[in-house]
Amino acid sequence: MRKLSKVFIIIFIILFACGCAIYIDYYIVKNRHTTPKLAIKKQIDDNQVVYSAFFYKVWYCKTNNMYTIGDYSDKDAICPLEYTFDNDDNYENTNGVKISRRELTLISEIYTTEMIEDIKNKYELEDAVYVSEEYGKTKYKIVMRNDNPLITSDGSTIILFPEFKLNNEKYEWVYDNQNYYCMNSLGEISLFQYNACSPLYSSIKMDDKWCELYTKSTLIYNEEIKNLCKK
Repeated sequence: MRKLSKVFIIIFIILFACGCAIYIDYYIVKNRHTTPKLAIKKQIDDNQVVYSAFFYKVWYCKTNNMYTIGDYSDKDAICPLEYTFDNDDNYENTNGVKISRRELTLISEIYTTEMIEDIKNKYELEDAVYVSEEYGKTKYKIVMRNDNPLITSDGSTIILFPEFKLNNEKYEWVYDNQNYYCMNSLGEISLFQYNACSPLYSSIKMDDKWCELYTKSTLIYNEEIKNLCKK
C-alpha cells in the first residue's frame, strides 16, 4: 500500500508540475503576445506559422507581425491575404460586399481573413471599421525629447494618439497630428493645451457599442482589452 501511495503522489506531483508549466506558458503568450514554448510548430505557408499547444493554438503572421490566439475549432485562415481591387479601389468578398482599400487595411489588423470573408452586408462592415478604428486610436505613443519622455510640471507624461490615413501611398496609423494628451501615474489622461494639462483626468474607456462588438474580432483573445470596457 505504501508503495502504491508513493506512486500516486509521484504521479500527482508530475501532473501538477505539467499543469503549472502549461499555465505559465499560456499566461506568457497572452500577456506578451508571443509564441508558446510547449507547442508543435507548423509552417503553413511563407506568411503563416501555427503553434499547436495544449488546448489552444497561436498563429503568427509575418506580413503584419501579429500573433493570434484561438482554439482548435478555428481554421488556419488567420493571416491577411493578397487582395485584388477593382478600378474603384474596392475588394469584393465572397458575400459580394465591397470593401474599400482603406477599410480592408484597417480591419485586417484585428479581423482574420475568414472573418472578413464572412461579412454579409454594409452594416457588419461598418461595425468592423468602427471597432478597428476606435481600438487603433487608443495606441498612444510617448512624446520624446532628446531620447527622454516629455514630462509636464505636474509629473504627467505627454502622449500622442494616432490617425489612420493615407501616408506615402499607404494606409496606416500616423502620429503626425496635434492630438497631445497628458497621462498621469494612474494611466488616466487629460487634454494638453496651452502648455498645460487639464485638471480633468479620466481613464481610456470604450462605449457600450464597442464593448459589445469587439468580441467578434480577434481582440476577444486579448485579456487586456477587458480593461477598456470596465466601468
